Amino acid sequence: MKGYEGFNLRIDEFTNFWGVSITVNTALSFSVNRPDFVFVYKTVVLFENFPYQVYARSEELRNAPGIDELLPSFSALLKKINFSGDECIFLYRNSLEFIFRHDRDILSCLEDLLTFVRQNEKILLVKEAKPVSFKSLPAIFLPLVPLLKKYAISDDSEREEVVEKMSQREKSRLIKMVNPLFDEINHFLDSFKDNPLSDEAIALGNLAELVSEIMIET
Repeated sequence: MKGYEGFNLRIDEFTNFWGVSITVNTALSFSVNRPDFVFVYKTVVLFENFPYQVYARSEELRNAPGIDELLPSFSALLKKINFSGDECIFLYRNSLEFIFRHDRDILSCLEDLLTFVRQNEKILLVKEAKPVSFKSLPAIFLPLVPLLKKYAISDDSEREEVVEKMSQREKSRLIKMVNPLFDEINHFLDSFKDNPLSDEAIALGNLAELVSEIMIET
């Protein structure tokens, strides 16, 4: 459903749940109801009057610009769609992902989700065109810079299209170069602790995610 009502979004149906992913561009990052150990959303951050468990990289989320404005709107949305304890949300800097029960009529919720994004566009749809420089990356990752420029893709559907078009040789080369550095990549992402991830770190995480998806399917 690329380009639906001006949004780049994707709906996936799985055995036990639905996945709805909406492309965003935000400085905020956290999850609701479930931690994300890949991007280290594992610290519980309590917010008064928000009735769901919030996980983030650190408690600094409590003071993040825009969070006090976003959460009341989030709470209203989740109440309206009757969000349950066995469902979850992941907000990344480039994607807002909802994981819903399989018995839901997703299309009936979709307009509410998009309305929420529109109402919070100053926080969720920040426009920026700053190119990423990889000069500040640790030396161990410098051989990956050509790969980062080509394969560090944030959009799920675009990443899937790129993987589908890859030759087996190209996939094997990516695995050979990136897989041995997974531990170092995770350590680098963890090193940000209370600070937001840099653009270079996000690109590195996106590349690792792409390679992980290739490894799962092979």
